[in-house]
Amino acid sequence: MTLRSLKIFVTVAELQNMTKAAEKLIITQSSISQAIADIEEEYNVVLFDRLKNGLRLTALGENAYKYAKSLLGLYQEFENILKHDSEKPKIRIGASITVGATIMRSIIDELRKQIDNVEYVTYVENTKQIEEKILKNELDIAVVEGNVSSKDLISEVITNDKMVLICSLKHKFYGRNNITIDEIANEPLVLREERSGTRLQLIRQLEALNIEPNVVWTCNTPEVVKAAVKENFGISAISRRLVYEDLANGTLWSCNIKDAELSREFKLIYRKDKYLTKVIKEFMRITREYSTIE
Repeated sequence: MTLRSLKIFVTVAELQNMTKAAEKLIITQSSISQAIADIEEEYNVVLFDRLKNGLRLTALGENAYKYAKSLLGLYQEFENILKHDSEKPKIRIGASITVGATIMRSIIDELRKQIDNVEYVTYVENTKQIEEKILKNELDIAVVEGNVSSKDLISEVITNDKMVLICSLKHKFYGRNNITIDEIANEPLVLREERSGTRLQLIRQLEALNIEPNVVWTCNTPEVVKAAVKENFGISAISRRLVYEDLANGTLWSCNIKDAELSREFKLIYRKDKYLTKVIKEFMRITREYSTIE
C-alpha cells in the first residue's frame, strides 16, 4: 500500500462518497475507486459496504481508518522535522472550556515570549472532544479538567481546580457560606452541555444520593451559565477560577457544598507515541510552571 492509497482511503472514509473524495483530492473518481479496490484486493478485505445512497465503513474499515489517520499524522510530523520545523515551530493546542477560559491565555502568551515566530492553533471544546482530537493526531497536546479514558494517552496532573456553587443575589442561598448537597434537591440547575466534565461531576454527586437533577438550562459556555444564574433562573456549580471577578464585583454569590467532592484536576494530555518537539516541550514546561496559579 502506498502513501497515496492511504490518503485516498482516509478521505473516502471521512466523506463516505467517492465523488466528493475525488473533488477534494483533485483526481478522477475512477482513480479513487481503483485505489480502494486495490487495497481490498491486496489484503483480501472489505473496507466499505456499498449502499444505494453511498458508502459505509465496515467494522474492519472503521478500525483501519483509525490506524490510517494516525499513520498520516505521524507522516506529517516526519515531514515537518525534515523541513526544519524547528526554524518555524508549530503546535496545535487543545484546551477544555474551563482551562481555555482561565489559564490558557497566560500559557500561550509566555510561549510566544520564549519561542520566536511560533505558529499555534488553539482549539477549545469539552474534554471528550479534545481527547478524540488528540487520539486522531489532530492536536499535539492539551490541558483538560475532565477524566480521560484512553490507554493510548499520557495524562499528567498539573494542578487542582475547585468548584463552587453559585447563585443569584436574589436566591435563598445568598449570604450562606456552606450548604449540603441534599438542599439542592428540586432546585433549578443551570449546567453545561451533557458531555461536560463540570456537569458530570455534579450530576454524579446528586445521583449517588438518589437525587434527580432538575436541569432547566443547558449551556455550552461558562459565560452563558453565569448570565442565567445572575438572572436567578437557577443555581450552578462552576470552577472558582471562572467567577473571581463576578464575586469580587458582587454580581454573584458562591458557597461550598460541604458534603460533596467537587474538586478536580487539570491534566496535561498527549499520545504515548507523540514525538515531543522543542516547542511541545517548552509548552509542557510553561504549563507545569503555571500549575501553581490559583
